[in-house]
Amino acid sequence: MKKDDSDNTIYDGRVERLAKSGEELQKIAFLRHILTKKEYPISRLPFVIGRSQDCSMTIDDEKISRIHCTINRKTNTYILEDMGSTNGTLVNDHPILKWILKNGDLISIGDETFLFVKKGKKI
Repeated sequence: MKKDDSDNTIYDGRVERLAKSGEELQKIAFLRHILTKKEYPISRLPFVIGRSQDCSMTIDDEKISRIHCTINRKTNTYILEDMGSTNGTLVNDHPILKWILKNGDLISIGDETFLFVKKGKKI
């Protein structure tokens, strides 16, 4: 913010843009566990989901493959892709190999279900 010659405050939009922290930017797209409500920001791409400790999101469930699926982003579109998992990946109760995610999609992996949430405008 700046002050003009008459000591009035002038709004500077650059301050708002610069104030967005890394955490806030990560929350533009995230997965929310439907039972626990815990949120997992999609911050590192590709966002890898599986049992392996090397994954972006590790889920300890024997029905989930070591590297089960990934989420990638192309411009402002998020794409979920099953990585040949044994038990498959479901979106809105339908098995998928590759899927363009939309806000509100339900992703089921093993016994876990997550809500895909995408907020804001183009990154």
